[in-house]
Amino acid sequence: MKKLGLGVLTLVIAAGIYYFSAGSEKLATAMKTQVDAEFASLKTQGFSIANEETSKKEEHFEISFDDSKKIADYITSKGASLSEDDAKALTGLKIGIDVRYLADAYSSVSFDMYPMTLPTSLTQSTKSPKDIKLLEQIKTMMENKVFLTHIDVNKLGTGFKGYVKDIDETLEAEETLNLVMKAFTFKGSIEDEKLTRMSQALKSISFSVANEMLVTFADISSEYALSGPSTYDYTSSYMVDSIKAKIDNEFDFTLKGLKVDSDSAVEKALAKVSLNTHIEAMSFKDKAQDTALNSLNLKMDFDNLSVASMKKLETLDPENEAELQAVVKELLSQGLTFNLSDFSIETLKIQDKDIKGFKLNAAMALDKNLDFTAIEKNPMLAMAAIDADLKLSLSDDLFALAAQQPQAVMVMMMIQPEAVNGQKVYKVELKDGKVSVNGKPMM
Repeated sequence: MKKLGLGVLTLVIAAGIYYFSAGSEKLATAMKTQVDAEFASLKTQGFSIANEETSKKEEHFEISFDDSKKIADYITSKGASLSEDDAKALTGLKIGIDVRYLADAYSSVSFDMYPMTLPTSLTQSTKSPKDIKLLEQIKTMMENKVFLTHIDVNKLGTGFKGYVKDIDETLEAEETLNLVMKAFTFKGSIEDEKLTRMSQALKSISFSVANEMLVTFADISSEYALSGPSTYDYTSSYMVDSIKAKIDNEFDFTLKGLKVDSDSAVEKALAKVSLNTHIEAMSFKDKAQDTALNSLNLKMDFDNLSVASMKKLETLDPENEAELQAVVKELLSQGLTFNLSDFSIETLKIQDKDIKGFKLNAAMALDKNLDFTAIEKNPMLAMAAIDADLKLSLSDDLFALAAQQPQAVMVMMMIQPEAVNGQKVYKVELKDGKVSVNGKPMM
């Protein structure tokens, strides 16, 4: 729905430009013409559109999802990823959109979007009395526009802002489920009919079953910015202050300070993608033990990723094994490289004992001249096409704990680590089809 809404929004940009040279009535008429034309065009893309004009400055549209193949092709052409199966699952869904022109000093056009009916795949599969009761509650919520998203486009057509209406609802199913969502807002910039910047913030969302279960996400935010001509040129960040999940007398999970930064850049049809994840602290308690960690880091990047191959993967039928293998071969044939510069945990609490953690870094490069036909006949040939190295450093305490596991004893007997500054270190290298550990040939 985000992509569909954006497609409608960006097409009113041209009308917004007239704001400073035309009167409000003329401007409203111009924008209405643009919006009506865009909704009319959706009729050729697998949607059914019903339209009702309530006044010169207000309209109501109802969009039904009918032809799954056309819809999948249309959404994909707009830069989103939607398979035909996913589109088919939306058949029967109807979205209501209320449009207002020149609603306030900021907006040229405003949209209220809300579901009116559920997909038939949900309604037809509902059989039990409890599920039917739940379905009727959801229908009532839709009638009351509980799931409403509001969007305003500025008068120049260069930006937008909006919110999702707060939710505090109780559903009576097998258990009484309470859903609460507060302060979900967003804003962004549009240039040449492309989303160039987007920020979102959500104060909290929680799911609870009285005296049994509680799941809460607090202070979620995200930032996205287009940094080049393609959708694979971007920077983004995602942050969550805390996640808590508790099932009474079973387990208690807490995560604090999650941050994920990622960026991608394309050069000569090949993309380099970087990902940096940090978790301040995480803990898990159950009847058996109390486990926790502090300062988890994961930093990695991929280079020489074929943009054409990634686009094919987004629209690929996962059941088509032959096509999937062909695209994967194409993706790997560009000399793909992978670098894990940091995977580490500073400290852990295991079996009520606080211990220092570990650090792992690794790198791998594939020969762009891979002979896949030969590898299919003899998979061992793949080793000659890979250069890789890995370094694992374990604290003495963590190494001693691992040595207590029967699965690890045999490996530790065969492969002795190096002792470096109070740590046990393994250095693994794969080159020219040969493997060595700490400088000693293994095969």
